[in-house]
Order: sequence, then structure tokens, then C-alpha cells
Amino acid sequence: MQLNQSSIESNFMGQDGFLWFVGVVEDRDDPDKAGRVRVRCLGYHTDDLNKIKTTDLPWANVMMPTTTPSMHGLGETPHFLVEGSWVLGFFRDKEMQQLIIMGSLPGYNTQPPDNTIGFNDPNKFYPQKVGFNDMSMLGKAATAESHLGLTTRRRKRQTGIPIANRPNVGNVSDVATDYQPGVAPIHPSTKKSLAPEKRSTYDEPHPKSNSPSLYPFNHVHESESGHIHEIDDTVGGGRLLRQHNTGTFEEIHPNGSRVVHTMHDNYEVISGNSNIFIKARQTSSGDIDAKGTLTLTVEGDMKHLVKGDYIMEVEGDYYQKIHKNHYMKVGARGLEAGGGNREEEILGSHAIAISNAVNYTTGTAPDGPKEVRMIIGGNMWRVITGSDKKQVNGGDYVSQITEGDTITSSHGNIIMSTSNPGIDENGRQRGQITASAANKLNLKSATSMNLQTDNDGLNINVSGVELTDNDLMFTTDTGSIFNLTVAGDTNWNNTGLVTENFSASQDTNITGALTLDTTTTIDTTAGTIFTIFSGGGSPSGTNKVDINPS
Repeated sequence: MQLNQSSIESNFMGQDGFLWFVGVVEDRDDPDKAGRVRVRCLGYHTDDLNKIKTTDLPWANVMMPTTTPSMHGLGETPHFLVEGSWVLGFFRDKEMQQLIIMGSLPGYNTQPPDNTIGFNDPNKFYPQKVGFNDMSMLGKAATAESHLGLTTRRRKRQTGIPIANRPNVGNVSDVATDYQPGVAPIHPSTKKSLAPEKRSTYDEPHPKSNSPSLYPFNHVHESESGHIHEIDDTVGGGRLLRQHNTGTFEEIHPNGSRVVHTMHDNYEVISGNSNIFIKARQTSSGDIDAKGTLTLTVEGDMKHLVKGDYIMEVEGDYYQKIHKNHYMKVGARGLEAGGGNREEEILGSHAIAISNAVNYTTGTAPDGPKEVRMIIGGNMWRVITGSDKKQVNGGDYVSQITEGDTITSSHGNIIMSTSNPGIDENGRQRGQITASAANKLNLKSATSMNLQTDNDGLNINVSGVELTDNDLMFTTDTGSIFNLTVAGDTNWNNTGLVTENFSASQDTNITGALTLDTTTTIDTTAGTIFTIFSGGGSPSGTNKVDINPS
């Protein structure tokens, strides 16, 4: 029978005395789902199930604490009485059919449940252990160590969790100072060693911080399936624990540390903003006790999607250590949507050491600039252990030095060649090599020097200057030979004065005719003897020297 207002007003406790009872809950499956239970009362009901079946027992209402309003579904509902619970209550009516349960009575279980008689759990489930009182093992100090919830936490505790370490970049870094042979370099600002950093680890804290829980200060709420809630008020060992029967738990330790251990997946959805501040921990005197470090270790993949802007500011050094490959794509939205740019500004140095190839591909977009621009404020030094090849397919190759020298040195050959002769679309001749000097042009070889043309001959044009002004010079070292060989005709055209000075003998051998033609005079002066031979020194009608022939 359920409570109703009219019954309470007409027949309430106190008019005819107070009748109380002690009994055992045998059924809690209220068909009305109102939190009622069936109770077999000592002194009022027999334990013979043949005389009074469990289904014949009256329904009893459970008195709830004032923290539960008992209306409109508010508060803690339903109660937590189970089959086999010993309860204390009173009868609200003279017929003793309206039972009110005031509370439960913990006891000491001496024998397992017997479902053949009353005053027991008909399901033969409670009590599950014999020889123990009904207090939770977690609230009884030493017995807590054998509780499944605590042993599960100790068994699942993670140790030796690896921590990310800095990469070794001392072989390319230009910020190292105080270098000594055999001693790792030191970063000048951080004063940290640039030597390889040894892998370090950390351990998940021990459950309860290995602190004992003293009776009666650990207040435990334990559900039927194994969910646990602890409020531990032990002096020096105060804790809060919320634990799922799978082993997932959240525990706040005596020192204020918080441990969250999830046995399966973790989901967190925040509809607004999320703000996390990891600050330095200070002692009571104000000294820094911990720097406020964030350590994140993921055994599998980590996926991070930011649909807006991603802004990261690092006031110290930024280290990345990648054990395998590094892939990055900028402008993944596609060229049709505008692609994307990458901009970098480095106010210090940039050092790169690449063990294998470097591939650059630019100008693949259908429109936009297709250039690579480099502005170097100081020197550029390239050391290439293999070949250096430049190929320009669509335009000119221009190298301009506004100040300083251009020096080309090779341990092998230096070869300059052009191809595809003719006239381009702009009327310019192709296939030419032009060397132009604002002052001198010096050509020097350690051995021989060959000047060879295939078709149109060799043309050396010096206009408006004298050769003695050193505008055109052919110089050989002492003892060297200068050979000039021309397979075809040689034309010397000079509009100014030509002066030839020979500090040694000169031999001129001509297999054909020699013609000297001048519009003025020919002056020939010999220091000693001037000899003219014809025909090998044997004059004849053919071999002779004619002076003023007719």
C-alpha cells in the first residue's frame, strides 16, 4: 500500500502508540517503480516460505534523507537497499500493512544466504562473503589492500612512460660557444648542452600515494556493479576518488595531485572556450617548486585539426625530433581556391644538414609569379662534392657582380659552348660567346693555347688604339712558346700605328709569296749586316732579287 494524503491525516503515528520492526528486504522490484521494497519482519512474519511467500509480503516505503526532496524526480532516487538488507522501520497503520523503513542495519555475515527460508536473499546473491561485516573493505584500513578496485588500480598503473627529448643539432648549429675538443658545445643563451639528450621517463603515481586510510575516516560509497566513490578524511592522507568498475578512475592525492586513468576511449566536447594555464608551482615561502611543464606521450597516432588559425608562440627554444618522415602541404584547399603561401622571417642564422637529395619544383600554378628570389646580405659559400648543373629552358641566364671579383677555379677543365646557331625571334644572333672587359683582357695558359675557327676565320679587331698601349696583349712566361696557327687566310686590319718589338731573333718562313705594299716608305735598318737571298743563295734568271723592276 502506498502513501496517500488522506490516509496520513486520518491515521498517523502517535495516536495508538509506536510500532517498530526489524526485518529483511526480500524484493525490490517495485512494479510501480516507486522505490518500494517487500520486507519480512521479525516477530510478525514467519521464515516459512510455504506459509508466507515473498510475493505475499507487504510493500514498504523507504524514508529518504533531507538531501532528497522525494518529489518530481529530484534528489537521490531510488534508494540503495538490496535483497538481504536488514532494515529498521515502523508500521504506520494498526493493521501493520503500511511499512516505513527508516534505515538499514549493517551486520556480520556468518553464513551464506539460504533461499529456502525467509529472512534471506531469495536470489541467493547477498551476502557475497561470509566472515566479514557489511562495511566496505575500502573503509576498513588494512583490508582495503585486497579490494578489487584498489588492486585493479595498482595493476594498471603505468611506469616508465617515455618523455620527448631534444634532437642533437650540434653538427650544424652556429650558436654553439665554448667549444672544446671532446666536449659537447653549449648553447649561449640557454646554457644547455647541445650533446644528444638521454631519454627520460616518468611514472604514474601510486594509488592513494601509498598512504594508509585509517578507520573510520574513509567514507566509501560502493555500488552493486563495483563503482566506487571515496572521500578520505584521514589526517595527512586526504583523498577524493571516483572509480568506474572497468578500472577507469579519477583520484586527487593528499598533496593535491590529480590522476586520471581511462581504461578505454576518452571524449571531451566543449561548446564554448577552453582555457588551460600550466603555471609554475610555488612553495609557501614563494620559491618556485616546479616550472610548470607539459609532457605529452602518445603511443599511436596524434591527429590535430584546427579549422581556424593556429597560433603558437614559443618564448624559448623550439625543438622538433622526427624519427621517420616529415610531410607538409601548404594550400591544401587547392589552386582553384587560391592555394596558400608560406612566409618565414629568421632574424638569426639558418643551418641545414641534408643527408640525401633536395628537390625543388616551382612555377607549376597556371598563373602568378614563377620566380625564386634570394637576397643575400653577406657572403655565400657553396661546397659541392659532385656535379653542379644549371639548365635554363625559357630565358636568359644573367650573373651580375656590382662590386668585387668573379673567380672561377677548377681542378679539371672549364668548357664553354653554345648550340643552336642562327637568328632568334628578336633578330639576335645565337650561338655566340662574347667576352668584354672594361680594362684589360688577359688570357694565360700553363702550356699551349689554341685558337681555332671552323669556317669564317679568326678576326681580331683593335680600333683607334696602338698595340703598344697594352690594349691587346699576348704574354707568355720566360722560356714558353707562343704558337699561332691559321689553316686559312689571316687578315690583319689596323687603322692606327702598329709597333713590333722583338728582344730576340725572329724567323719568318713563307712558302708562298710575300707582298709588302705601302703608300709611303719602307724603312729597314740592320744593326750589322743586312742580307737578302733569293733561291736559296744561288741567283739565276728565276731566282733573283729585283729592285725597281720594269
